[in-house]
Amino acid sequence: MADKYLCFTCEKPVTATKNSRYRSHTDGKGNPCPTSSEPIPEHVLGNPADGPSEVPQEGLEFAVCPQCERKVKLTALGYYLPHDTTLRGGERCPLGGVRHKHARTVEDKLLPGDVPASAHPKLRDSEQVMLEQAGVISPALTSTSVAVAGTPKELPPGGGGPTEPSSPTPAEVNLKRDPMPEPSPESPSTAPPSNEPEPEQPKTGPFSLGTSFSPSFLQPFSPFQQPGEIPVKLKLADAMSDRGKEIAARLRETFYAYTNRNSSDNRSAQIRMGPSEAGSPCDRQIAMKLMNITPVNPQEGWAPFIGTAVHAELAKMFEWANGSNSGRYVTEMRVKLPSEHVPYGTLDLLDRVLYMVDDHKLLGRWSLDKLIQEGPSETYLVQGQIYGLGAVLAGEKVKEIAIIGWPRQESSLDKLYVHVMPFDRKIAEAAIRRVDGIAAKVKDHLADAQNGLYTPMDAAREFPAGDDCKWCPFHLKGDKNMERGCPGK
Repeated sequence: MADKYLCFTCEKPVTATKNSRYRSHTDGKGNPCPTSSEPIPEHVLGNPADGPSEVPQEGLEFAVCPQCERKVKLTALGYYLPHDTTLRGGERCPLGGVRHKHARTVEDKLLPGDVPASAHPKLRDSEQVMLEQAGVISPALTSTSVAVAGTPKELPPGGGGPTEPSSPTPAEVNLKRDPMPEPSPESPSTAPPSNEPEPEQPKTGPFSLGTSFSPSFLQPFSPFQQPGEIPVKLKLADAMSDRGKEIAARLRETFYAYTNRNSSDNRSAQIRMGPSEAGSPCDRQIAMKLMNITPVNPQEGWAPFIGTAVHAELAKMFEWANGSNSGRYVTEMRVKLPSEHVPYGTLDLLDRVLYMVDDHKLLGRWSLDKLIQEGPSETYLVQGQIYGLGAVLAGEKVKEIAIIGWPRQESSLDKLYVHVMPFDRKIAEAAIRRVDGIAAKVKDHLADAQNGLYTPMDAAREFPAGDDCKWCPFHLKGDKNMERGCPGK
């Protein structure tokens, strides 16, 4: 029996599939859990859960198809998955993709111009109609007679007969299209000459190429019509024109220039180290920042740009929540820190009623899921504690720190996640002492560099590297000798 693992959404033990994914299951309210069929995180795979496994429920995970009477899996919205009419294959069931609540048995109905299958039991209705439209068989055959080698056989009024009619062979098809003159009973071998010119007969080869139709309908060596091109109902988006590409390039150029400007209101361009960088687990990154080494891994800046815009709107929201100057919330609070190298910071929100410092994080799906599953990173933890220390030094009372994960890629706040931790002054003071210690070593190395013994990059090699490389401005993976940047850990 497969192991069961705890679902991080509904907190239920769920049986794993063969490819280490959560089995389809429901939450505590009977609704399909959004984690169904999602990969099980590695840290969860190492800790199997105990408890009863989730049993698929009829009407939620599966339902009986009224057409083929098979138990078929349902999507999250209750639609039948595509399936065959039998367990070992067969024809595709027409109820695939239909909501099981609205599913009904589908019966073939004749449309105007269709011929009942009883007229030609050896042919399907669609093939029979195609033959009639192509002129290969006569519509009259469906009611009174069946043509075989050009000789009709009468059928009884009931439509049946002693001999069951069969489908025409290729030779019969050719005879129907190009009838040969029957020999006269008086002269079985020759016919009397005629002065009238005989009509030219079309040349035929050993195989019948069917009736002359559009190439999209007729295939070689087949007397049947083939389905034509399916009309396109949805028009695909046109590719960007050259003029559009030119305008897009100009917009990017303006955006890059704006986000890399050197001004006091641009956080990305600040030279001094802030609380967000003081919590980095990489000593080398902090040292290179203190040495003012030129970054070699510039970021596009679109995500930080969105984050700055959302921060500004959140500040307006909490200012509005203050009402008539209640003073409960303090937004964008500037705090001073007891360090020459981390002199100040700007915390997002201070709640004077809850004695809480809130740090807003605008996160994508991957980062938000990581925050939910693994908790805040060391950088987030240290940053929040340093903000709390700055608020305490400013005379405010702080009891808790809240890391608020705002969903950037969702259309609602259903996945809004808040991690609350008690304020610990010792963590903030230890982080500041760490930065000051790295700064003291940097000062000694720079003194040697002025004497010609070191270069700033030589000094940076002396500091250990961490694993916080993705967003590091100095990360240059291919620079193994550290001539311009850091190759990472």
